[in-house]
Amino acid sequence: MTTFNETFMPVFKRVCSFLGDGWRVDQRRADERYRIFLFTPTLANYGITVRQEKDRLILTGGAVRSRSHNDYSCCTVALKREPRGIAQDIRKKVLAYAPQQIATAAADLAGISARNEEQRILLHLLASLLETRDHQNYHGILCEINAHGMRGDVSEGYRGDYNLNLIRLSKDQLIKLAGFISTLER
Repeated sequence: MTTFNETFMPVFKRVCSFLGDGWRVDQRRADERYRIFLFTPTLANYGITVRQEKDRLILTGGAVRSRSHNDYSCCTVALKREPRGIAQDIRKKVLAYAPQQIATAAADLAGISARNEEQRILLHLLASLLETRDHQNYHGILCEINAHGMRGDVSEGYRGDYNLNLIRLSKDQLIKLAGFISTLER
């Protein structure tokens, strides 16, 4: 019995030729037996995945790299559909939304890059004041701080704020810390 890839690889090589613009089957991912991946260099960070479900081919297009955004467009075609018809459906139903999906994913990645840079600066500032150990957001903890026998974990909150959990404080340290906190402005 032939696999999905063996059956439909020639079909989608022809679909790629009908799509033009350098569309190709991604041969680097040929070890995937039940999916075919299409890409083009002209649409960076965008790809189309083809898989079979029941008696239909499901074509899903979207950004390849995105952290928190999962926007995609999808269409289905019959198994016996001609390559030219599949290419027309891809152009009309999937590629029509590609520029917006690519822009959204790029903005998402830029936001994450900016957030990582902000965290790196914060860690550097904390390290100049206290002994720190970077946890690289492992289990939500940004870093561990140590000073004067106290230990604490700094984590990022959900609204862009930060949480500080201190342990091993003496009574005097706790009173001094409470006094300092009472003078802080919001």
